[in-house]
Amino acid sequence: PLGEKMRWWRFIVAHRRVIRAEQMRWIQRNSRPVSTSFLEEAKSVDSLDPMTTIGLYGLEYSDGDPFRWTHPLFVLRLESPRTSGLLILETRNLSRQIQQSTISAAIASKAASKGDISVDKAGNIGLRIRKSAKVGREVAVAIAVPEIAEPETDTAPGRRLGLPLFSVRFVPDRPVPA
Repeated sequence: PLGEKMRWWRFIVAHRRVIRAEQMRWIQRNSRPVSTSFLEEAKSVDSLDPMTTIGLYGLEYSDGDPFRWTHPLFVLRLESPRTSGLLILETRNLSRQIQQSTISAAIASKAASKGDISVDKAGNIGLRIRKSAKVGREVAVAIAVPEIAEPETDTAPGRRLGLPLFSVRFVPDRPVPA
């Protein structure tokens, strides 16, 4: 027989797993992917439905502009694009100069090649999204970046941060017929 403390610890660990799994199922049932045509004009992160992006912290401000920190791994759900294009994530190099070699991405369950990922001097991350007949009505874009560990304070626990996300935009390779 296990001691009381060990049983309680095992219960807490198992409970966390159940809660995480149920949260993911709830998100899957109750959220909609964002339309790439909606993103053809840059959309501030505060104008996006929070349920379209999994792995965001609360809204913060830098010089009056809203942004959200991502987790080191986050997922953006898009409707399947009607044409290929470039998904641009604006980060403004708020915390550090982002290096292309440190970014990994998967688009529609396929690892993105380094040629599909670009970073400019302003900190905008570009991800090449290709139109595909094999993709369903939704494309999940998973992005992994090195973690920034925010230290714990007296009033708040530390956070595991990824990117500061200011806006998202989709630039089609060619105009989409209406």
